[in-house]
Amino acid sequence: MQVSVQLVYEGSERPYTAARVEDPVLARIVAQRAVDDAVAQAEAMSSLDPVLAEAQRAEAERLRRVLGVLVPRGIGSGNRSRFQLIEEDTKDPENGDES
Repeated sequence: MQVSVQLVYEGSERPYTAARVEDPVLARIVAQRAVDDAVAQAEAMSSLDPVLAEAQRAEAERLRRVLGVLVPRGIGSGNRSRFQLIEEDTKDPENGDES
């Protein structure tokens, strides 16, 4: 399965795709940001409207699950508020050092 990230200009009547990048690491970063933003929206709503906040939390969880299937190596973490897509590899492959 191939996933790409598109940079879309939306300043005109019709959206214009300015660039398309096929990079799984970038796709994981964008997916993580999308889930983080959805969770942050739910948290911001919680004091204003608990019902809408709960609906937004459910939407964030749905987004996490969908992106976990679509984005390469996109495995959701046990903590539902985070979408751990990016592998945490601390070794520098060139010299074996930890970064």
